[in-house]
This record gives sequence, C-alpha cells and structure tokens, in this order.
Amino acid sequence: MRDKIWKELCQARFSYELTQLYAENAIFLKKYSTIFILIFSTSGIIGWKIWDKYPIIVCVITLIISVFKLIQQHIFSDEKIKTLNKINCFYFCYFNDFDRLWIDINDNSIENEKAKNKYFKIKKTEKSIINDVNEIILKPKKRQIKKAEKLTTKYLINNYNVQKYE
Repeated sequence: MRDKIWKELCQARFSYELTQLYAENAIFLKKYSTIFILIFSTSGIIGWKIWDKYPIIVCVITLIISVFKLIQQHIFSDEKIKTLNKINCFYFCYFNDFDRLWIDINDNSIENEKAKNKYFKIKKTEKSIINDVNEIILKPKKRQIKKAEKLTTKYLINNYNVQKYE
C-alpha cells in the first residue's frame, strides 16, 4: 500500500505540474494571438490609403484575420481556460490529500487498512474531473511532459529527498 500511495502522490504532482503548464501555454497563446489580431486589424484601418491600391491584399489579410479569430475562439476559449484552471486546482488538492496520507503512513500514524480506505476514497474523487481532463488535455506536447517531469522531480527532491521521479 505504501508504494501505491507514493506512486499516486508522484502522479498527482506530475498531473498538477502538467495542467499548470498547459494552462499557462493556453493563456499565453490566447493573449498573443489577440495582440496579433489587434495589430493586423489596426494596421488595416490606419493604412487604408496604402491598401487602397492593393485591394486583393486587403481581402487576403481580412480573410486571415477572420479565420484566425474563429480558430482562436475555438481553441483558446475562456471556457476552456476556466476548465483548465479547475482541473489544475483539483490536482493541487488531490496532491495535497495524497501528501497528507503519505506523511501519515510514513510516520506510522495510520494503520494499513485505514490508509487503504483513505487511498481509495481520495482516488475516487478523480472520477469527478476525468471527463474534463480527457476533453481539454488531448495530447500534451513532449516538451510540456519533460518540463512537468523536471518540475515534479525537483519538487520531490526538495521536499522528500528522493533522487528520481518514478
């Protein structure tokens, strides 16, 4: 049971770090894509006299901006970012619950049977968020996974004095 709790604690920390990176990335992309759209829209309005001679370019730029705006709303919607933040908060609390359980089992202040019951009670709470996770976090980038592993390992080394995240 002890190993199972430790592995779930590590996985919970990894999930927290990954969802944090995923949310930061989505917010970053939404912010800069909005700035991009604003700059192109403004340049079209301000430079109308210049674009007057090249109407096809204006049409292409307008088309690109319109398509980009539609894509942006679909991929980086405020609702998706809000759901990502909800997932991230869940994994933070989930990790803390396993952290408390790990401390209890490590200090021998909880019996194995009680630890098992508590483990499955905490594990059952993941059911409430799993649909959102599967819908929002489709396929994390390898770079995000490696960074989440690195952050998880760093956390575990600093807080539990372990050498490697498993």
